[in-house]
Amino acid sequence: MRSRLIALLTLSLLAGGVSACADATSDDASSPSSKADQAPIDEAKLSLTTDTIGDTDIAGMRFEVEQVACSNPPFDQAPQNPVSQTKTTDFEDMYLPGELDGFKDQPYDSDSKHIFADQFFYLPAGCYDVTTTPLNAKGAASDECRQAEKSEIRVKDGETTERQLINQCPGAPRGGLDVVSTVNHEPEFQVDGIEYKPSKFAQSCWPTQVCATAKDPDGDPLEFVWEESSSSPGLLSGPDVVSRTENQDGSITECVDIKQEDTGRYDLNVEVYDLAFDDNQNMVRIEELLQQQEEPGNTRSRDDQELRFYGQKACPDQGKTVTIAMVMDNSPGVGASDGRALSRNAVDWINDTSIDPNEDILLVAETNGRSEHPNTPQWVKTRLENSGLTNVDTMAEPQGGLELNDLRPYQNVWFEGGGFPMDDKQTFETLLQYRDQIGGGLILSGDDIAHAASGSGIADMEPLTFLEYQNDNGAIACGRTTDNNQGNNYSVQLDSNNHPVLNGSEGDIRGLQFPYGNDLDRSIRAQEGETFLGGAGFSSGQCSVDTDVVVATDPANLAP
Repeated sequence: MRSRLIALLTLSLLAGGVSACADATSDDASSPSSKADQAPIDEAKLSLTTDTIGDTDIAGMRFEVEQVACSNPPFDQAPQNPVSQTKTTDFEDMYLPGELDGFKDQPYDSDSKHIFADQFFYLPAGCYDVTTTPLNAKGAASDECRQAEKSEIRVKDGETTERQLINQCPGAPRGGLDVVSTVNHEPEFQVDGIEYKPSKFAQSCWPTQVCATAKDPDGDPLEFVWEESSSSPGLLSGPDVVSRTENQDGSITECVDIKQEDTGRYDLNVEVYDLAFDDNQNMVRIEELLQQQEEPGNTRSRDDQELRFYGQKACPDQGKTVTIAMVMDNSPGVGASDGRALSRNAVDWINDTSIDPNEDILLVAETNGRSEHPNTPQWVKTRLENSGLTNVDTMAEPQGGLELNDLRPYQNVWFEGGGFPMDDKQTFETLLQYRDQIGGGLILSGDDIAHAASGSGIADMEPLTFLEYQNDNGAIACGRTTDNNQGNNYSVQLDSNNHPVLNGSEGDIRGLQFPYGNDLDRSIRAQEGETFLGGAGFSSGQCSVDTDVVVATDPANLAP
């Protein structure tokens, strides 16, 4: 007896996904290439030729069965004359499962509805591969609905085998668009938010500090941009940001240092931008985000202010230096009265405190071996205050060394080394930066100031002191101990030239001679343009040694 196979197709129109079958699935949307693949649908034979549920191109269905060997007996041998049939049909004018009990919940819910096509084949018993292909109105494979396949469907003698396949029709690509539109406000400089320290009229060569305070109404982060106007004669240095402060009211204050090169008017521009994150989580100006919205007429989100200050004095690009290679309060030594004159004259010269006696001075005490000459910093401070300089602050050298921000508030720095060499490279580099980049005046003192401590990392003190160390700390001269005030004294004599450090506001100490009872670094001036102001000698019999003790360096006189 011959057997029959019913292939029953239902179509499920689901958004997204790939082909799926109740018994088998196929991800391949293509169909075998054949003349039947391109045969147009016969409109006269179809009861339903459109997708009444989804907006797809389907108009019919092609069924293909092909006899194959079964995996298991009795039809596990390849058929000698395999049967292959292809039929095209329309869709039924009803939906599944509908009211058909045999189709409810197998696989579709009874309340759902799916268009379908049905095709009956009368076939020899055996195994068959079944393929169903949705077709468009021209008889070609649909571009929108998928092919379905099932392999080795067994047809038994005298029975009807019924299988249901699913052809998946992905829905049109769709996604949600949730548009959030925010309101942003420009940042603003605060009323009275511009401040000059000490004044917009720069009477000294110490950098003028300009501070601007701005606030963003929305609380966005802020970026300040400082630029010198092209109409200005040219700053010697700056604008360099020195501080940024978040205030309690949410505003931000940023300060810069500027230093004039010559007399005249200087113009600055400061802008403040509000910031946000871009798609890559980089902080950018909100103006850049506005530009991405392609509205070129609405891309500004900043505030700007033109600033002006006046240089009253032409300034060099570096500060002056006085090196006094002895301990100021050693006894025997220079003495209180002459020490006051030397100290005050030196401070006056390095930064013109004779013009403004209220300019701040910082006295830094070296902390290496402070057990020797522990009172020297206070002795120097007292001499300066007795001379009329009231704004003298003191500090111990911090562990790890001086930082530039320690020195920025001061026009003059006196580093007092006592009886031991400098041992911190950070301090060395900070003092160089303070003098050579900011232009601060610098005084260095101590009888070991010409050389650095072993292991400090400081290769040579000469760039700071303008003294060239001769590898001898002077504790022994001509075979005699010249250390710790034991009676073998050096003879110190100041020069007779009319330099302001020797003949200044606090007195004339030119040619001054006095004994010094402690060791003195053996050194000579660096011959780079510094001025010799005093030296020391020791003699015993036919032996004599000499060393330079006081030098003054004006950057205007340095060799290029």
